[in-house]
This record gives sequence, C-alpha cells and structure tokens, in this order.
Amino acid sequence: MVNATLIDFLSSRAVESYYASVDESKRDYEWRPLFNGYAKAIVMAFDLIDEKEKAMIKGVLERRGQMVEPLPIEGLYHFDRCHNLLNNLNKKGSFVPLLELLMVEHDLEYFVRPNLLRMYWVLSNATGDHVSYIGTLLQKKGNEGGKEVWISGSIKWAKDGLQKVIHSKADNILDQDERECFQSFLDSIKEEKESPLAPDNLRNWIAHRDFLLTDDGFLFNLNNGARNALHYSYAELRGIRDVTLDLCRIVIYLNFMFDWAASHILNNVTLDEIDGFLRTAHGETEKA
Repeated sequence: MVNATLIDFLSSRAVESYYASVDESKRDYEWRPLFNGYAKAIVMAFDLIDEKEKAMIKGVLERRGQMVEPLPIEGLYHFDRCHNLLNNLNKKGSFVPLLELLMVEHDLEYFVRPNLLRMYWVLSNATGDHVSYIGTLLQKKGNEGGKEVWISGSIKWAKDGLQKVIHSKADNILDQDERECFQSFLDSIKEEKESPLAPDNLRNWIAHRDFLLTDDGFLFNLNNGARNALHYSYAELRGIRDVTLDLCRIVIYLNFMFDWAASHILNNVTLDEIDGFLRTAHGETEKA
C-alpha cells in the first residue's frame, strides 16, 4: 500500500519551499505537477527496492558507504551565499566573470548532474526496473593500477534515460499533467544540438579550463582550435548563470524530497521532525 500521507508531505513541502525561494514573478506554480509526480515516484521506488539496496543507500547518505554525498542543506546554504554575493556585486556595477563561470560549473556539477542521475534511479525503480543506486550515480570505468575507477554519467545520459522511462513506463505512476510537466522540465535542459551552451559543454569547458576571458567577453571551446572557438559577451554569461540558477533551484528541492523520504523510511524520522527541521533550516538560508 503506497503511503499517501508521505507523498502529500513530500510534494506540499517541496512546492512550498521551492516557490518561497524564487522571485514573486516566477511563482506561477507551473512546476507543481513535477513535484507531485516525483513524490509519488520516490515513495514507490522505496517500496519496491529490497533491504540490501535500502541499507546501501542509508550508508551512502550517512557518509559510510561506497560513495559519499553531501547533505542537501549544506549545499543550499553555500549556494545561496555565493549567488547573493555575485548578485550584490552586479547591483553595484561590479562584474567578476571568473567567479560567474566557476559558479556555473559548480552548480551543474554539484546540483544538476547528480540530481538528474538520482531522478533516473527513482523513476527506473518506481516503474519496476531495479537498478543500483551507486551503479546509477557512478558507472564503473575499469581498473587502473589495481584499483577500480568509477565515473559519473553525463547530464545528457541522465536526461535521455529519464525521457525513455517517462515515455515508455511511467503511465502507471504519473498522470498526464505530471508526465507533461516532467517533459517540460527535461526540455528546459538544452542539448548540444539545440545550443552550444548545453550544460555538459559548459561544465566540461569550465572544469578543463577550455575558456579565455577577453576585454568584451569570453571564448569557449579553444581546445578544438581557434577557428572553432565560441565568443560570448559578459551579458550573455550573466544570462547563463540565471538559467543555471533556475534549474538548480528546481533540482535542489527535488533532492530535498528524496532526502526527507530516506530519513523517514530508512531512519524512522517522523514527518513532524522533518517539518520542524525544514522550517528552521529554510529560515536560516534565507538570512544568509
């Protein structure tokens, strides 16, 4: 029997928290079906996985497993402080392009990519395909020097996997509005064929120092030769951070739902306790 109380708690708290974090002009609640559908999928996934998988996830979240993940509230606290700093500098007429670039790369790598991979794990298991949590977030590359080497999947890999599940297997857990909202969310994540500034390109260019700051903007994709370099203005860079910021805010609160569900199901934390912690923590991040 699916826990309807937990589903309602996850969805309502995520919607409330997400829309409290964005400008009033963006409070149109268009993403409500996304949060509703994901809440159902999370609860269904935890219902269907076995005890071994639950123990493995518990170990990961408690930082004693094969991989370690930061707590969502830790990332949100530093995320808000850094973006507030850059926004305040911009309001004063100061623009620090290197910090803008580094924040884009950080947010894509810290929030967007792992949370899309986690969403893929949730939807896959909720629809009956048992896939490993660690195996979804990290894929084994091989062995180097006698040690196993693991890599994380790309944003595109996660997006492609999510689209396949939503279109072929999610009818039993997501209604039409929820499926359409999931698709709208995925459509907001551009691919290389749609824009050179696709998230995977951005995180790779910035992480590998494949960019050059100039007097009037910056160049990307230098490692493929000067002829293939892409020039963008600093105003466009500010727009890139805005788009990434909007995407981050959505996946942050999707991740919160997963964390709340895990705390309740794996550690027997009551919903009242989670609610109290949530309201306290959210108030602290707003003050930061």
